[in-house]
Amino acid sequence: MKSCSVKSFFAAAFASLCVCAASAAATVTLGTVQSHDPWDGQFDVSYTLSGVDAGTDYKVAFDVTAAGRTAGVTNAAARLADGNFRQTLDTLGLFGAVTTDAKAKVRVSLIAVKSGTYVDDATGEAVGALGDVMIIDVSGGSAATGYPVSYISDVDIGSLNCDVYKTTKIALLKVAAGTAYPVDPTNGTATAVNTITLVKDYFIGIFPVTEAQYAQVMGGEAASTAPKTAVAWSTLRGGVATATAITSTSAEGFFQKMCAKCRDSRGAIGGFDLPTEVQWEIAARAGSAAPFGSYLKDGETVVGSAETVEEFAVYGETEAQGVGSKLPNAWGLFDTAGNVWEWCRDDYTAAGTWTVAETPKVYDDGQGKVIRGGCYDSAAEAARLTNRNNHSPSAFNSDSKTGFRLSMTCN
Repeated sequence: MKSCSVKSFFAAAFASLCVCAASAAATVTLGTVQSHDPWDGQFDVSYTLSGVDAGTDYKVAFDVTAAGRTAGVTNAAARLADGNFRQTLDTLGLFGAVTTDAKAKVRVSLIAVKSGTYVDDATGEAVGALGDVMIIDVSGGSAATGYPVSYISDVDIGSLNCDVYKTTKIALLKVAAGTAYPVDPTNGTATAVNTITLVKDYFIGIFPVTEAQYAQVMGGEAASTAPKTAVAWSTLRGGVATATAITSTSAEGFFQKMCAKCRDSRGAIGGFDLPTEVQWEIAARAGSAAPFGSYLKDGETVVGSAETVEEFAVYGETEAQGVGSKLPNAWGLFDTAGNVWEWCRDDYTAAGTWTVAETPKVYDDGQGKVIRGGCYDSAAEAARLTNRNNHSPSAFNSDSKTGFRLSMTCN
């Protein structure tokens, strides 16, 4: 927080407690609300926590009313302790503009979250069991100085198929290292012909990045939950022309912004980029060697085929559809077949042998960059998970057929 003088204009005698799990004795008490002087659209809120359970995660939520408008911000779930705290809130981040009124009313609440579960923002209900998920809150928009990152254990991935995870939050699933996964580098039509063992865990988007999420990070007014398309490989990566990892956060690409702003309880998080082609295929296959992979239907894992492709893939359409409109694959990832092609980091070649999943293929003569997954206007056969093609890294693909999925390789 920058240093500035402050004047107190409002102190509240009320506080609210919203308990969604155990630790009902925990309370939060609002102290003072102080605007910055000179007024810069920011104000500091002080509050006190007491009775906090050391084994429980908590969220602190603020409802702010200023200049006749009301908005809220909720911190990522974290382990907290009793004590006095202060947080700076920004009217630009809350309302999309700096208010002209330096007076505000604030209501603060404490949400207790049972360790290892996630409480749905809309319902307050805990959601149940499948995998480890990273949640990036980009609701602060392009002007935000940071994007809070939290982690969910034992969550039903299907419960994340709702608007919040297609607009203001980005959900990524962790794929665990140490397991041999089926892959097919030959662009074949039969079952996978090889396996590869991951050396490092990685996270990959449950959905392709949507127009709404892209606008939150890069600016703009797009509200659509269709995949973000017509954006070049090199533009996404801030002009980085090679497939090597992004190491600088100074450029203006989508991934540099994510690396610069994402923070969890341990601090800044780096490593965001396009997935390598192997990482993309491992996630898309979800452990299946079948050409169309496997998908979830009525709680059961079903092997996909050309005859059932309409259940899990968008194809034979005239335009891209909103993400999550078809059934997910066996790991709960949506739109891995059809809807839009997805950029990968690798240089393209007709075929090859994959030995290291975390390292993208780079060829001396490789001009095109790999795209995977097929497209909304393709035939059913094109939805097979071995389907691969390429574009120039500078191509904006103005026919809106290529999108991308956020990925992060763990160190």
